[in-house]
Amino acid sequence: MMNELAEKIKNGDEQALYELIRQYEPWLSAVIYNASGGKLGAHDTEEIAADSFIALWMNRGKIIPDKCKAYLCRVAKNKAISLLRKQNRYSSGPLTEEEAAELIYISDSTEWEEAAAALKKALDQLEETDREILVRRFYYYQPIKDISEKTGLNESTVKSRLYRGLKKLRKILEEDGFV
Repeated sequence: MMNELAEKIKNGDEQALYELIRQYEPWLSAVIYNASGGKLGAHDTEEIAADSFIALWMNRGKIIPDKCKAYLCRVAKNKAISLLRKQNRYSSGPLTEEEAAELIYISDSTEWEEAAAALKKALDQLEETDREILVRRFYYYQPIKDISEKTGLNESTVKSRLYRGLKKLRKILEEDGFV
């Protein structure tokens, strides 16, 4: 059913969009709830779901019908995580594999996929602590003090590792031709 609706939406059928929203809004709300760890209220969840459906409509010409559900899921998760980051309520412990994967947003663009793969490869080459510090600082926008508390390192060590980690990351990306 989703594929048929996605095909109609791709062709500009607004009624198909309304039907998709009717059928899949509860599912998308659950995705948002899970992505946020239940930290977002009903109003924020509804707004993110609506924004995700709007994004689908705005990008309807690029829809790949059998990837429509994955697209909605990715947009909703990214919007939920972004809102939590702004509210500084995301991640309270060590990064999970899924959280680290969220670092890289993959679009349908080959250029983005190549850049994302290069970034992931470069991050994977760093020591685990350096990688965690970089992700916490530049993905979750955590202050040095919070990173220090969460990693058990003193603030000056976090700053040093952050600086050295950025230099290593830049060098790796330069060697791969991405900087």
